[in-house]
Amino acid sequence: MSNLAERVVAAAKHYFAQGYNCAESTFLAGRNELLEDYDEEVPSSVASCFGGGIALTGSVCGALSGVFMVIGLIYNRLAADDKELAMKIYETALSIHKDFAERFGTVNCRELTGYDFPEEFSRFAADKEARQKCYDYVEYAAELLVKELQKRQKI
Repeated sequence: MSNLAERVVAAAKHYFAQGYNCAESTFLAGRNELLEDYDEEVPSSVASCFGGGIALTGSVCGALSGVFMVIGLIYNRLAADDKELAMKIYETALSIHKDFAERFGTVNCRELTGYDFPEEFSRFAADKEARQKCYDYVEYAAELLVKELQKRQKI
């Protein structure tokens, strides 16, 4: 793992330990560590509803959602007709999505945690072993973000 990846991973784990959700943690780490002149107008709250697999629905892992938001900021597609850039963004996110799914067998929070959100969220929150797994997901998503962006020479 590169020094930059180590920094981003450490930051993501730090934010998660502070109580930010998985999406906020990877978003903050990526934004703060990879974007030199990040706009404070893009607060971590943009990622808040993506924890628990998007609003506690158990869908796509929030750690991935946060990473995907950072990809959007880095590629910075501002014109709707820039289809070429849109495809580059999709390709970058898809590569991360595939790597994550290959490693963990799924990208869905419900399957990753073993809990049916939102009904079982309080049980999940009290389950230290399950929460520890989320550290692994946050860590790997942050690592993939750096690896993929370096491969594509975006950072």
